[in-house]
Amino acid sequence: MGHTQASKVHSHERILRIAARMFRQKGLEGVSIANVMQKAGLTHGGFYKHFTSRDDLLTQALKIALAEADEPEKYVKYLPPMETGEMTFDMFVRAYLGKIHRDDPGSACAVGTLVSDVGRAGKDVKDLYTARVKTNLEGLIALMSGPRGKRDKSAALVVFSALVGAFALARAISDRTLSDDLLKAAKDFVLSEFSPARHKRA
Repeated sequence: MGHTQASKVHSHERILRIAARMFRQKGLEGVSIANVMQKAGLTHGGFYKHFTSRDDLLTQALKIALAEADEPEKYVKYLPPMETGEMTFDMFVRAYLGKIHRDDPGSACAVGTLVSDVGRAGKDVKDLYTARVKTNLEGLIALMSGPRGKRDKSAALVVFSALVGAFALARAISDRTLSDDLLKAAKDFVLSEFSPARHKRA
């Protein structure tokens, strides 16, 4: 790969990473081409060397943002430093419904940060989102069931709705105390009702 082509690839990936972060922070309609290119340190005119339209950028960036939501290990950074080891259901719930995750929209779960935006988006965006939700549900079922547990899709749907709903509401509420209380109540309920570790001890 020549230097010019390598530079173009690097710039393309940089634009996508920045756009993925900005869409999560500001929503699908809150980010312009000019915003992204300025943040990337590139000219507005250079945009069309990489993308055919804003929709093209949105689609590619959304794939990246949603794919990151499929990596349970990324949530370790939202846990206390002393918590290490393989991600468990309990660890995931505490991380997902933690204050640090709520306050980190730029790299937080795109399924949660963009849920309202996607509801008003077109079919292509909804299809991308739907595919990611299905993938995430499979991952959640695996975390909930453990190596020998029952793969209960209905329970996973309830937990998934509780996690994403509580996370989205906590981000939308201006009263920080109420937001904190909402996260804690949802976390305590999900862990008490669905934790494989607690049910095993019981």
